Amino acid sequence: MNLHGIFLASTTPFDHQGDLYFAKIRENLSRWNRVPLAGYSIAGLTGEGSLLTSEERTAVLREAARAGSAERCLLAEVLAESVREAVYLARRAAEMGYKLAVVGTPQLCRLPGAAPGVEMLYFRSVADQVPLPVVIRDGEPGAGPVLGAGTVACLAEHPNIQAVIESSGDEAYLRELLRAVPAGFSVLTASAGNVLPALQLGAAGAVLDFACAAPFFCLAIEEAVRTRDYPAAQQLQDRATPAILAVQKYGIAGLKWAMDLQGYYGGIPRLPLSPISIEAKREIQNALQGLKS
Repeated sequence: MNLHGIFLASTTPFDHQGDLYFAKIRENLSRWNRVPLAGYSIAGLTGEGSLLTSEERTAVLREAARAGSAERCLLAEVLAESVREAVYLARRAAEMGYKLAVVGTPQLCRLPGAAPGVEMLYFRSVADQVPLPVVIRDGEPGAGPVLGAGTVACLAEHPNIQAVIESSGDEAYLRELLRAVPAGFSVLTASAGNVLPALQLGAAGAVLDFACAAPFFCLAIEEAVRTRDYPAAQQLQDRATPAILAVQKYGIAGLKWAMDLQGYYGGIPRLPLSPISIEAKREIQNALQGLKS
């Protein structure tokens, strides 16, 4: 399955008590369904997936599957420390109609003393057991790649591993990845600030948290590249960059505030994350002016 286009990495709405806010999950998806996005990535890092219990994550996946459009590809983020938990979540997601499972490197695999090749074992073990094609998530914003292009290329040989999401925003590493992986293996970026260069280099698409607040603007950049109107694409990327940087500066809480400003429901993050200051809200508001939601 080749993945192309702009995918939205969804936040998870909580009410004032910190409980899941199902009505707002439906409301956001209802609005996003009006935008010709390629699909949605649910309950991942942007969705505060690590702060959800297994039952909550399953409930979020189920609600998003019900509210999502049949024309959108659903990606279930099944980031988990254990193979067993990742497989469990992926199997539940398959029952709900998800098309792919997104799997990331567990923190335990990065600790000193971890056995050589433990990441390979993790991803292959998950891919062997799940009924969905697997997408690898590699890298962390501001922290660089985790797996390395050679490891990703080896994992790409597995018949059930179909794509990689490069999350660090490292353009040099993205080039290396694109050279290393076999033809037909999709490479996507998760860096909104590097969408234009990533697509120009040959990335198949992007999985973007910034699309929660400005999906039309993200699509406009992709459309300009697709039609080879590179000057327009550069203008759009330059216009979006201040807002992208302002939102990234304040993390998930900043993204949720940007969503509130753009007419979506962002709300508050879950503890231990906290809302942003009045000054930060003003900074994001100024940066967002003029961006179509």
